[in-house]
Amino acid sequence: MDGPIWRMVRGVGPLVAVAVHAGHAVRDELADHFSLDEPGRLREEDPFTDIWTEIAPTRVVDRRSRFEVDLNRPRENAVYRRPADAWGLNVWKGELPEAAFAKSLANYDAFYAQMHALLKEVEREHGRFFVFDLHNYNHRRNRPDGPPADEAENPQVNIGTGTMDRTRWAAIVDRFIADLRGHDFAGGRLDVRENVRAIGEALSSTTRGVLEQLQNV
Repeated sequence: MDGPIWRMVRGVGPLVAVAVHAGHAVRDELADHFSLDEPGRLREEDPFTDIWTEIAPTRVVDRRSRFEVDLNRPRENAVYRRPADAWGLNVWKGELPEAAFAKSLANYDAFYAQMHALLKEVEREHGRFFVFDLHNYNHRRNRPDGPPADEAENPQVNIGTGTMDRTRWAAIVDRFIADLRGHDFAGGRLDVRENVRAIGEALSSTTRGVLEQLQNV
C-alpha cells in the first residue's frame, strides 16, 4: 500500500482526536522484508481506534502499521530496526535497506509537519486545542488463547494524564472519569482508572516540540 500514511478530517472547534496506531497496512516495497507476519503485527497495533476518533470534529488517523513507522515515538526510534526496539520481536528479514528506512522517516516528518500546521490553525481560530490521543492494549498479552491480563493492573479504560497539567484540568478529568464509570456497559460498570496501564508519557518528542512552539507563539 502506497500513498499518504494518514487520513485527516478537519472539523469545527478546538477538539482533535488522533489514532496513530490504528493502521495495519504497509507500503508495497516493505512487504517482502517483513519477518513478522500480519497476526503478529496486529497484536501490537491498535485496531478500531480510528472509530473512536469520531468523538471529535477534527480527526487524524494513521493508515499504516506502526511496524512501518511509529508516529508515537521520537524520530530516532520511529522505525523498529532491532528486536530490542519492538518488544523482542524479529520484525525484518535481515537489515532493512537504508532507502526504505529513509522513506519511512520522510513520511514521519511529513506527518508532523502537517500536525504542526493543523494545531497552529486550530489555535489561531480558538485560542487553544485539546488532543485526544487514543490507544488500546491487548488484554491477552501472552498468547491469543491465554488467560486475560491481571485486572488489578489492567483497567478496561486507562486515562493517561502524565503529560498534562493535572491541577489545571482536574475538574474536567475527574468529570470525564466519573461519567465513564457511570456508563451502563453491557449491564455493568466500566473499570476506569488513571495512570495505571499507561501514564501518557509515550507522546513523541516531535509532538512535544510542536506543542512547545505553539505555547511560544
